[in-house]
Amino acid sequence: MRKSIALKKGDVIVIAVILLAALLWLAVLRWPERGGAQKLQTEIYLEGRLLQTVALTEEVQELRLESAAGYNVLQIGAEGVRVLEADCHNQDCVHAGWQNRAGGLIACLPHRLLILLSGEEEADFDAISR
Repeated sequence: MRKSIALKKGDVIVIAVILLAALLWLAVLRWPERGGAQKLQTEIYLEGRLLQTVALTEEVQELRLESAAGYNVLQIGAEGVRVLEADCHNQDCVHAGWQNRAGGLIACLPHRLLILLSGEEEADFDAISR
């Protein structure tokens, strides 16, 4: 035969305090703030050299990068970074869209341009393949 255990008022309070502390720990330590508080920055490499490092801010910036191979126009803001326009033939860099997580990468191989997002937050996996 099973005996039922009755919870006392003190037991309920202790359980509630533990649950509240766990929720606060998750909210403060585990969920990063959004909207630029991730301290992400864009590292722009052209022809193998670090050209510029730009922090993601609310203010939208457009940078035009020119080299002997052609030009790229970057847009950098709170949403992340993207290549807005390029004169390369395949347009892979333009089709990459917005990158807004640490580890995000845009490459324009014909222009030897590499755009990398770095910061405190690690990138989530989009997919895992074998």
